Amino acid sequence: MVEKSTADRFISKLDDFASRVIEKIPYERLKVWKEVLFKPTEALKKEEKNASLAGGAKDIGVVSFFTILVMLFALALVVGFFLVLLLILYAISSKPSTFLNGLLTGASIVILAAVAILVGGTLLFILRWLANAAFEFILAKILGGVGSYRTHAYLDALEEAGLSSAMLPFVLINFIPIVSAIAAPITMIIGIYGMYIRYLIVKQVHKLSTARAVLVVLIPPLLFTVMLVVLYIFVMVLASFSK
Repeated sequence: MVEKSTADRFISKLDDFASRVIEKIPYERLKVWKEVLFKPTEALKKEEKNASLAGGAKDIGVVSFFTILVMLFALALVVGFFLVLLLILYAISSKPSTFLNGLLTGASIVILAAVAILVGGTLLFILRWLANAAFEFILAKILGGVGSYRTHAYLDALEEAGLSSAMLPFVLINFIPIVSAIAAPITMIIGIYGMYIRYLIVKQVHKLSTARAVLVVLIPPLLFTVMLVVLYIFVMVLASFSK
């Protein structure tokens, strides 16, 4: 019997922990997302026959909704203290009826804004997923890929949903400066692992060589980085001329 390496034992324990957490959450798709993270090769082959744009959109929509919800909750915790102070000052300096009307108006605005952010943000995440998958799909086709957009996008959705679920605890941590800095290497490793799963998706769906599959995965983030650098230089040049 071959003894497991330290990394294998760690991953096995992490898998067991994730399984225990998922068992307590009544949402079956979490099991699929977990399998894509911990056993990507097997899970992707198994899920390829279930390819559906509607299914992918649902996965992205659900995980995006809860990600935004957690972000709003974290933001509420950060600014809540200052809002309570403002409300106390407002209550002291205003008549009871004026304070009550202001409180109701403020609460209504906050609730409407939160709903708008949740709905709008979820739709934007779905559109971003479709656009990213389309860009990767076009690159794969240019490089000789043979797969379908539906399969490519669906498996991309599984990877993104699984990765976003794994990142959820870090959404709260990111609002704590020192802790977020400590956790940054972990989130970076998770992000790199997500790119590896995307590589597996491209290679499996489009039957490309290793080098071409790597190009399909790396070109989009590289182009995005170049665009950011160009935009930054453009802004700096404009700022220098405006002085």
